[in-house]
Parts: sequence; structure tokens; C-alpha cells
Amino acid sequence: MIWMLRSKAGRCALRGDIAAAADTLREQLIVVRTITESGELHGPRLDAARMRAKPTRDYLLAAAIRLPKVERELTYHWEHAAAMTFWYSSGDRGFAPAEKQAAALLATLPDGVDSGAAQESIDAFSNRTEQSVLSSALRGRTTALFAAPVVIDQNGLRDRIVDDHTRLKYQDVAVPDTASMLRAHREYFPWMAHALRRLSEPRTQAELEDIAQQWCSERGKYIGNTPDIVIDTPGAVTGSGTH
Repeated sequence: MIWMLRSKAGRCALRGDIAAAADTLREQLIVVRTITESGELHGPRLDAARMRAKPTRDYLLAAAIRLPKVERELTYHWEHAAAMTFWYSSGDRGFAPAEKQAAALLATLPDGVDSGAAQESIDAFSNRTEQSVLSSALRGRTTALFAAPVVIDQNGLRDRIVDDHTRLKYQDVAVPDTASMLRAHREYFPWMAHALRRLSEPRTQAELEDIAQQWCSERGKYIGNTPDIVIDTPGAVTGSGTH
């Protein structure tokens, strides 16, 4: 009903704003990907690129709520695929073809997107996401055999758990009713919330290693096995912490 009450001029303006925001966000995410591909996985340049993309993404997701269902789903699925393709240093590059196709569809929003093509794109995203969920554990086990240990501190551990939360939230938009996602809501999301509360305060080396071990075990059920994690926190407290 809210959508139907909007004027034609208002709908055109909204679609134009979303098309422009999607185009800007795509450019910003490509910059993020270019930096990570250069081998710079941390640092001020990467942080600045991600900070530039964040308000654009926030606006896009908030504005898309007011679109009709098919256009809204297309926008959310595209944003998820763009994150997998460009944002993460080890995302699922299999989303790239569908991401490119959906980006082209979003560019036509001001003139009216082809609803049939939009639905085909949505279906392709859903199929790709489901495949990603089913195969992630196997991919993780395979790559873990050859990956070098990753040395992280408490902030690095927290950032990785936050990334898991963000990635699964994207997945929840695409395929909310899979058995894996329903189990994640019952088990993994509460575990992540508890772990992040613990990591909001300084922890001992032993506590961080315990959280990291649990994280590796839990995320393997939903995203895939992690690389070999080594906790190195010279400034960590040495006494027993509070759980």
C-alpha cells in the first residue's frame, strides 16, 4: 500500500537514486578489490576504501526497501554478489558473472527494469548461493591443506567473526529458509554474539586461542574451514580473564 501511494515522479526519482547508488558502490567495491589483489590485506589505504563504500551501501540497502518486490530482491541479491566478488579477500568469485548481469539490469531502473530478466537474475543468485553453502565445507578442507598459517591478534579474530556475521546476513537475504541457515540462526549467530561480547574486553592468550578454536569449529558448519590460525598478541593480559 505504501508503494502504491507514491507518485510516478517519486518512483522514477527513487529508481534513479538507486541506480546511481549501485553504480557508485560497484566502482567503490572494485577499488577495494584492486587493493586486496595487490596484496595489501590491511592498512590505511584499504580501510579508507572500505569506509568510502560503507555509506553508499547503507543508503542503497535502506532505499531499496521502498522498491517493488522483484526490483528490491534484485538489488539485495546484487549487493550480496558484489560483496562476494569485490569486498572479501577470499570471497566466492563464482558470483562475478551474475553480479555483472544484475549491475547492468540495475542501471536500467530509471527506465523500467525487465521483470522477467530480473527474476532470472534473482533465481541465478539463489542457485549460486545454495551451491556455495553446500560446497563451502569441502572447499575449506581442500584449501586448508595448502594454506600458510595466518597470524592474527585479538582485533583480527574479532574482525573475522564480524565478517562471518556479515556474510551470513547477506546469505540470509538470498536463501533464508535453507536447513543450514535455520541452524545458523539457532546456533552460530548466538555463538558469534557471545564471542564478540568476550572480545570487547582484553583477553589472555589462552582465552583467545580457545575462542579461535571454537570459531574454526563452528564456522566450518556454515562457511567452510578456516586457514590455520595462530594467535599472536604480545599485549594480551597474562592472568585469567572473565568469561
